[in-house]
Amino acid sequence: TVPSAANPQIIDKLTNGLKYYFAVTAKYKSGAESAYSKEVSFTPTDTLAPVKPGNFYVAQSAISTAVVSWAANKDDTVSYKIYYGASRNAPGVVVNVAKNKCSTTVCAIIIGNLNAGTTYFFSVTALDGKLNESEKIDEKAVLISAR
Repeated sequence: TVPSAANPQIIDKLTNGLKYYFAVTAKYKSGAESAYSKEVSFTPTDTLAPVKPGNFYVAQSAISTAVVSWAANKDDTVSYKIYYGASRNAPGVVVNVAKNKCSTTVCAIIIGNLNAGTTYFFSVTALDGKLNESEKIDEKAVLISAR
């Protein structure tokens, strides 16, 4: 099959950030081959976000604190963002967590200085080395009691 706009030739397993050069020739039924086309270059870049973290858990852990945990991603994730605040879908605070601070299976962080009697909403995203950010995990709420 001859590659075309409708049937392109896919060249995969290229390294992001490395410049590649391409030129093509045409082969005729007679067996003759054309001269090379004008050379073009292309540098692939990562535009795909990591997967959304899973197994999200939030609970009060002590007075004025909450524990937030989730399953560590197995993809090219390098860090996570924990979004939280006292309003649904409007986080007031963002905490960054490097993936190397997680175990191979679980990430967890304790968030302190929370106000008793306030419900806080938490969510998490994953980021790769190119700062592509995953979708947010569905928010979970926790009421901080004055126990």
